[in-house]
Amino acid sequence: MGVIIAAREPLCQDTIASLLNIKTFAVGSLIMQIRPILKIDEMGLISVLHKSLNDILTTPTRCKDPRFFIILGQIHSDITVRCFELLHELNGSCPSATEIYASTFWADHLSKSNLQDSRTLLSKMERLVQYSMVKWVYCLAYTQRLDAVLSHSLESAMLFLSSRFSSDDNSNEKVPGLIHAFMDFCQVDSLAEDVLSKEWRAALKKIHEPYAAAEAKPKGGGSHTSRSY
Repeated sequence: MGVIIAAREPLCQDTIASLLNIKTFAVGSLIMQIRPILKIDEMGLISVLHKSLNDILTTPTRCKDPRFFIILGQIHSDITVRCFELLHELNGSCPSATEIYASTFWADHLSKSNLQDSRTLLSKMERLVQYSMVKWVYCLAYTQRLDAVLSHSLESAMLFLSSRFSSDDNSNEKVPGLIHAFMDFCQVDSLAEDVLSKEWRAALKKIHEPYAAAEAKPKGGGSHTSRSY
């Protein structure tokens, strides 16, 4: 039920099963149990029948039974992790509906994820940057969603990094590297250059500036040269 509520668009049983990483028949069995509160269209896409139910099940003051209460931030964290896994598994062939969903909405789920899961998600994002960025972009291009998704996803990812990890915090050295990687991608990648407007580049650069400034500070009496964009 949590995945159905957290989803950014109605999903079919196969996609729900893939996001949960369970068998489709298991999802079908669960859906049969809660069928009266679901809307299933002629294409088999599933959503909640009444939006007010979302608020009831995700608000602790309204849903006092722990069996039914949904911690939405945790669901978003779990979906984000699964999306990163799916992006890493992209192989250049025709993407599945679940892979298209992961490519389109991973950043939306990331932005709504549990604060406590930030460091786990940071590690997953590092893997995306190292191994899967190009595969992700070409999946978007294949599905003709590049224009609509790329700039929004990059902004959401960088806002996640800048809002949850201070530029003055030396406890996690991965953050500046990821910030730089996204900036490099925005500046160098030919597809990104075609899609990202000057306004988007300026906005992303503004997010990057505190990290560049922090990195430029001499450490231990030595000198350091920051990147320029």
